[in-house]
Amino acid sequence: MATLKQPTVAQMKAEEQKWQAQTDARTLASAEEIKTDSGRMNRAKVQARQMVAEEQKKLKGLQKISGSPKKTTKKKGSKKK
Repeated sequence: MATLKQPTVAQMKAEEQKWQAQTDARTLASAEEIKTDSGRMNRAKVQARQMVAEEQKKLKGLQKISGSPKKTTKKKGSKKK
């Protein structure tokens, strides 16, 4: 009966990097497909705005419980007098 040889840490790291590179390549290819499909890109932008709004609600809650001061932002084009 043959014994199985355990991979080295270096081999495991190399395999992880290969897997990550393959995943990144697929992700980048998908991004290019989305960019060329205007309907799909517009839906992604709408979804991104909704996701930002949801995250801002969560942030407000965290600021409230942590006692962190609210950060004020200047509106574009407005000047403080």
